[in-house]
Amino acid sequence: MPRLRPALENAAVKDAHLKAQQERLRQQRIKLLRGELKATLERLHVLRRELRLLGDHASRVTTGGTDWNEVYERLGLTFTAKEMAEMTGALPGLVASIVHRWKAQGRIAVTSRGEYRKRSRGGGSREKAMKGAVMSREDR
Repeated sequence: MPRLRPALENAAVKDAHLKAQQERLRQQRIKLLRGELKATLERLHVLRRELRLLGDHASRVTTGGTDWNEVYERLGLTFTAKEMAEMTGALPGLVASIVHRWKAQGRIAVTSRGEYRKRSRGGGSREKAMKGAVMSREDR
């Protein structure tokens, strides 16, 4: 009966070579993607600068980072700071500072600790009806 040991050793060597080759390819892919990311970020910087020079201040909010105005729109009539953190992945300190800013702007009102209610802007009938529903729920 022939020995299996040389075949197992050959398979182990081939496996090691394949793993090394796979790691080299992975490192090359990482290097390539980092280069593409750097070029993309540089292009983004140029576009942001051009937009700022043209007077488009909204570009600061919508390009990169969290668009807190969009978060505000996506939140329900009542919401919690925890919901904001889960929605955005932001740290509690950042959420607290955004909530503080929104309170100072009059966009929200505190209902209880960590819970907030949007203030109506136009006073439309839908907003008033929703606000009334929230008030009656809070009274319970």
